[in-house]
Amino acid sequence: MKTFLTTLLVSSLGLALLAEPAPKKTAPAKPAEPPAAARKAVEPLTPTEKTKLLKLLNEGDTDALTALPGIGEGRAAAIQKARPFADPAELAEVDGVGLATLGGLVAHAKAGFPAATVAKAASAPAKKKAAPTESTPPAKKKKKATD
Repeated sequence: MKTFLTTLLVSSLGLALLAEPAPKKTAPAKPAEPPAAARKAVEPLTPTEKTKLLKLLNEGDTDALTALPGIGEGRAAAIQKARPFADPAELAEVDGVGLATLGGLVAHAKAGFPAATVAKAASAPAKKKAAPTESTPPAKKKKKATD
């Protein structure tokens, strides 16, 4: 019995030594640098325009993203999945978004995000006309009879 236990113990130690070690945990890979063409596409943006575009890309909901030119529901979902963005040029790396879409977004930002302004105006509550102060309806004008 002793021999059996000794053999079993030696076998299990030998197998433990032969087993592959667990893979080491590594730090997440640093995101790849955006392509030169994408960096060049966003060069015309001012720092303020870049900040506004990044805020919209990183925090905008589906409705806000689909209001952008060239962005539909599928691309909006891909953008939301790829968040956060540190630079607008990173958007070119998102599935379904390429340099053409990025160029359209840059032009939209350079124009001051006009669709966003229109959308805000459309969603604002309409002003009501002031109610007439007198309670009687205005008198009807009589037509002159021609003889």
